[in-house]
Amino acid sequence: MPQASLIGRNDIAPCNVCFGGGDVARVSGWDMAGPATPLMELAFIAWNCVPLWRDIGDEASAERIRRVCSAYGGVHPAQIADAVPRRIQMMPGWIPLGAAAGDAGLRRLMSQGEPERSQAALNELVPRLRRIRPLLD
Repeated sequence: MPQASLIGRNDIAPCNVCFGGGDVARVSGWDMAGPATPLMELAFIAWNCVPLWRDIGDEASAERIRRVCSAYGGVHPAQIADAVPRRIQMMPGWIPLGAAAGDAGLRRLMSQGEPERSQAALNELVPRLRRIRPLLD
C-alpha cells in the first residue's frame, strides 16, 4: 500500500470485535494484517461497520460516518466517504492473488463470491455516496 504508515488489520468487521461494556475488549483474526494507512483502515470500517456495503439510508450512513470520525479524531467524514471506493477497489487484486498463493481464508472468500460481491455492492454505493457526501460537509 503506498505511503503505509501503520500495521493495519486490513479487514475489520463487527464479527472480529469483542466488547466489554461499551469498550472494545479485543480485536481478533489478524491474518490479513499488514501495511496500511489510517484512512484506508477507516474506509474499511465504514464499509463493514456503518455498513456502507448495504443501503441503511443516507442520513443514517452520514451519522455513522461522523461517529467513526469523532471516535478516531483528526479525520473529516468526507475523507472517509471519498476513500471507501478506493479501498474496496483494492480487493479484486488482493483476494485472487492471495487465494492462488494458498491462503485458505481468501479461498473461502472466493468460494463465497468475492471479490465480485463487494464490487457489486460498491457499484450500488457510488450513487448513494453522491447523496451522502453533502450531508458530511
